[in-house]
Amino acid sequence: MFKIKITKNESKIFEAVKVKLTDNYTYVITDDVSQFEEGKINIIFDPEHKNQVEEIVRNIALKTGVKLYCESLTGYKMIDLSNIDYIEAFDTGVFVICGKERFSIEEKLYSLEERLKPYNFMRISKSVIVNIAKVDYVKPMFNSKLKLIMLNQDALEVNRTYLKEFKDMLKK
Repeated sequence: MFKIKITKNESKIFEAVKVKLTDNYTYVITDDVSQFEEGKINIIFDPEHKNQVEEIVRNIALKTGVKLYCESLTGYKMIDLSNIDYIEAFDTGVFVICGKERFSIEEKLYSLEERLKPYNFMRISKSVIVNIAKVDYVKPMFNSKLKLIMLNQDALEVNRTYLKEFKDMLKK
């Protein structure tokens, strides 16, 4: 996935984004233009822009390779995190919502919450974890709650308990 070639010892920036480094890589990340590799995606940066590079790497990592093992009526499927709108606990099950499709998952909501936190997922109510990247717009409500309209047009509520944390996440 990533190969890091940094002249200054700043590899801690990639620990922060929890990127798994492998021998089979697509991205070369370096602060030295002479380290450019033909046939790879090269990210060459000035060390002053460390925070922006961190964000780019986080977004790349979010969109590649991390999947949840889910079940639908037709069988089992690996769902990429970037395709998930939200995860909802309902009755006795936990369901992954991708557009208009609904998949069940064996994992508990609290476990998914912890596991998905680094990938811009957050809990907005007792029964829902939302993918922040899939929020189309946020609408304030009269009772100190927020209504989220998702890209798939589903409407979700951010409960007061999670309101401050949600607003803080949006400011990042």
